Amino acid sequence: VAIFQEEGKWQDVKIAMKSQLTKQQYIYGNILGYDTSRLISVLSCFQPGCSREYWFYVPECAQLASDTFNIPIAAFSEDSTSSLFFLPFDKKPGRRKKPIILHWHGKDHVVLVKLKQHRDIQVPHLNPQYIPICRRLGFSEDWHSLFV
Repeated sequence: VAIFQEEGKWQDVKIAMKSQLTKQQYIYGNILGYDTSRLISVLSCFQPGCSREYWFYVPECAQLASDTFNIPIAAFSEDSTSSLFFLPFDKKPGRRKKPIILHWHGKDHVVLVKLKQHRDIQVPHLNPQYIPICRRLGFSEDWHSLFV
């Protein structure tokens, strides 16, 4: 819903994310340390009602979605210490700068939070990998300056 404005297009979200992962697999696997095999499995499940092992998870899926769609993502959990804010790597800010806000409720549900038009939120802590990876790989930190 947050990406294509239609819940029925969730498969298109997975296809786009899998394409991004394929293009940047070295960064996600070797630099960020993500289990790319698990990500590929999650992004390859197109059946409604996939078992829990194929659900999106944080931080991997949130960072990958942020990169794929060039959109900041605020992932809130019930425990605020594990809430994180994800900014796209290696992309300049696009026209959409308001973050997608996701709230993990328990271990089973992710809720898209929609704010009224001119409302802002205090975003959680930035993904601790963001600044070091941007600097290591020479990526722009333009996104970061919008939220500091």
